[in-house]
Amino acid sequence: MNNEVSVCVVWHSVPVLFWSDLMTRGAVLGGTGAGSDTDSFPLVLNNILGTRFNLITGYPSGNDINAAMESGGIEGRCAWSWASISSRRPEWLKDKRIKLLAQLSIAKHPAMQDVPLVTELATSKKDLQTLKLIFSRQRWGRPYMIGPDVPKARGEALRVAFSKTMKDAAFLKDASRKKLEVNWVAGAVIQNTISRLYDFPGDVIAAAVKAQTDRSKLPITKAVIKIETEAGKITRLQSGNRRVSWDREKVKGLVRIRAGLTEILLDGKKAGPSALKTGLICIFTYQASLAKKIDCE
Repeated sequence: MNNEVSVCVVWHSVPVLFWSDLMTRGAVLGGTGAGSDTDSFPLVLNNILGTRFNLITGYPSGNDINAAMESGGIEGRCAWSWASISSRRPEWLKDKRIKLLAQLSIAKHPAMQDVPLVTELATSKKDLQTLKLIFSRQRWGRPYMIGPDVPKARGEALRVAFSKTMKDAAFLKDASRKKLEVNWVAGAVIQNTISRLYDFPGDVIAAAVKAQTDRSKLPITKAVIKIETEAGKITRLQSGNRRVSWDREKVKGLVRIRAGLTEILLDGKKAGPSALKTGLICIFTYQASLAKKIDCE
């Protein structure tokens, strides 16, 4: 439904004005962990384009990276979708709290025609091909797929239905109300793009692998995030009880529950997210926005 154009940004007070500044001064970026775009994209940019990013990784989520950027713990992030910025942090754009430095995709977003595209920054044909190979997948950020054995006619019917939905007035109105961007890409276009990736020469494929695995040019440190404990009353539950809002007098919080990482207790017994109810008094042990333990009674 959305061509995911990601961006590199720094906080407004960081003395970086142009992409060329990242070749000399560089910037300290935040990441969520090995394999994530927030960690992989700075690695690729340092290896291929010669930027001088440093990475502090281990933040529980993108929201925690944003909080660290706002508080001065880091200077920016590389791998933040435009759709997310425009829907969740529109005031940061309006008030110019962040600087947009580059777009990470293979085509510019209509709303950022003045922001350079990463492929425009390549200085050789091989680097250009390598960047296209790596960032082509941005075009299908959250794809809808079916298996290869589905009858062809049924697949085509689904494609037609999908394209009609993307143009449906009621659907678009609802998406706009929810501040969700619809910048859709047709299935045939994605299929063609993927097919073309197999035509890249072996040396470009090898360069893409190295750019995403060679960490020798990216200084990496682990984020130090303290674990805190607060008592309060659950005031709101969202996303299948996996987002929990709570407050105690002037203290308010919002934590996320992750399977395998969050322990939930109800009256001393292990429980699941479905056991949580508004009004319960709980002790929240959390690290940034990630709940480590929720002990309720």
